[in-house]
Amino acid sequence: MTLSYHSGDICKSDAEAIVNAANSNLRAGGGVCGAIFSAARSVGMDSTLAAECASKAPCPTGSAVWTNAYGVSGKYIIHAVGPIWNGSRSIGNDLPSQDVGQLKQLKASYTSVFDVATRLGVASVAIPSISTGIYGLPAEFGAAIAKHVCSRYESQFDIELWGYSQDSVDILKQAPTSQVAALFTKHGLP
Repeated sequence: MTLSYHSGDICKSDAEAIVNAANSNLRAGGGVCGAIFSAARSVGMDSTLAAECASKAPCPTGSAVWTNAYGVSGKYIIHAVGPIWNGSRSIGNDLPSQDVGQLKQLKASYTSVFDVATRLGVASVAIPSISTGIYGLPAEFGAAIAKHVCSRYESQFDIELWGYSQDSVDILKQAPTSQVAALFTKHGLP
């Protein structure tokens, strides 16, 4: 199995499951979520996707549920809800307990993706950088958690980590930075 990096529209992935960085109500939103609902709309399936999402909402932060693909490549969409970041957007010298709690929720989101993927029996998963877009979590934190969790599952799945731009892919590839690694070690984070 492999771990690979990609930039651009995650809806173009050939993975069996595409992960949506979802909101807890599982409604159409911006970023990756908006792209997924747009792909469903392009084949006239957005209302069907919305109805299946509504039947599975709400989805708590740190959890994931699945729906059929509805115009997105692959077989399934795994909707993972990450935390809305309330901390600083810059990487400082320490992490308040609230920030540590949100990073643990993010780890749970990624772990939930693989729990769902295992139940679905898929071999490949395409995952965006959860919570680092409009939810505001610093990309360096998100990348470190994504890589840590994905490394635990790369023997079971072909995993694609997606960034919107090449800059975001570079952050994923280089994670964790020494500063983030030191902060995570200090607070018992992955």
